[in-house]
Amino acid sequence: MKMNYYKPYSYLYKRVVKPSKLKSCFVSWIPKSKTLDFVRLTTSNDKTTIIYSVVPDLNQLADHMEEFEHEIDWNSNPHEVENVIGSGSGVNGGSATINSNTAELY
Repeated sequence: MKMNYYKPYSYLYKRVVKPSKLKSCFVSWIPKSKTLDFVRLTTSNDKTTIIYSVVPDLNQLADHMEEFEHEIDWNSNPHEVENVIGSGSGVNGGSATINSNTAELY
């Protein structure tokens, strides 16, 4: 079974010893002739949003998987991390949000 295009399958890890960090990792299935391009990472209060755009890449001759990681400074309070690809939903994107309460230790 193939993954849905642009749907990020996300994992969140946390380091609770100082300096505390969150590590957001995700993989996504991307169609041929496309790739992902990092746009920005923003943190506001108790949520970090990581955004990627979908861009043409004629060198991608087949459907493929792409993987990304971001380490985030963290104050050890409950925190959400959202990975957003493209439009964030539907056939032109996808998103996934994970809370630090359910993150695995690293």
